[in-house]
Amino acid sequence: YICKNKKSQKGGLQLICENTVYSFVSDNCNFDRLNEILSIDKSVFTKDGFMLNISNDKLCIVGSISFYSPQKLKNDIMGPFRFIKHMECSHSVFHMSHKAAGKLTVNGKEYAFNGQKGYFEGDRGKSFPKKYAWTQGQCENADVMIAAAEIPLFGSSFFGTIAAVKTPKKEYIFATYNGAKAISASDEELSIKKGNYV
Repeated sequence: YICKNKKSQKGGLQLICENTVYSFVSDNCNFDRLNEILSIDKSVFTKDGFMLNISNDKLCIVGSISFYSPQKLKNDIMGPFRFIKHMECSHSVFHMSHKAAGKLTVNGKEYAFNGQKGYFEGDRGKSFPKKYAWTQGQCENADVMIAAAEIPLFGSSFFGTIAAVKTPKKEYIFATYNGAKAISASDEELSIKKGNYV
């Protein structure tokens, strides 16, 4: 991520390996909007993969991962809301799934990727919503992402949702802009209804 204000900016990343969470923050960061390249210190992220190069007293992470065979949604998950400026948070789903190849070495332990599935999304805006729920998952025949949040807009607010289910043969979009509603949203369950589909 990159977080900035008028005086300063910071970039950070989080890596979760088994039961350990590694975090790294740097003032040396940049986002090239034209080429869609994010850099945090010596690490670089693109839509095609990333390269990590982090070394300090507590942490050493090096390596690179490339993405291939991306499965993309047919349209922007935000629908017509993508055209509204000044939204608190706008969401993007770049790949519902992709294959990953490469390796990372984290504090001496190597992790190899040889075609495992991955997921790629992004957020941009002023902040995350005060209330939100999100989940994402993959299995052999379907990829799923669901989000619901309280959305402030034009001095008011509404509880909105976006969700996608992508199978090899069909794509389903459940969103506020096409009549879908969240019927439950908690730490245990997130359920969306649109017509006869739940």
